[in-house]
Amino acid sequence: MRLYIHIVNRIMVEGFYTRDNEDGITVQAELAPLGERHPKVFVSPKTTNDPASRLAFRVTLKDEKGEQKVLYLTVSTNFLEAIFKINSLVDWLDGATIHDLKARRRRHIYIHPSNKNLDDDLRNFLGGGYILDDG
Repeated sequence: MRLYIHIVNRIMVEGFYTRDNEDGITVQAELAPLGERHPKVFVSPKTTNDPASRLAFRVTLKDEKGEQKVLYLTVSTNFLEAIFKINSLVDWLDGATIHDLKARRRRHIYIHPSNKNLDDDLRNFLGGGYILDDG
């Protein structure tokens, strides 16, 4: 059985020519050590208790003059939904399973609706679901 846990997010980089860029664009995820906040954090939760505070996305690309640039992406708003999704992504990057994620608060799990043979406790996550502070 295949479980799709995370959805793909589009990345928009304003002010840079990205279409047909022969050199391509490199996107790298950077994780700060456990308990530390990344200085270029992607989404800014108020506390380092959220794993999301450890993640940054580094983008390397060339501008219209052909000069290589390095940017760090940020979310313009810090909605709880974004924090919960990034918390889950960081946990997953650290090796957490879907069963680990469902037991943690402030997380988002997405299971593709085509998955039919699921345990009952995972059915709530078909099409996406959040685990709030109160579980």
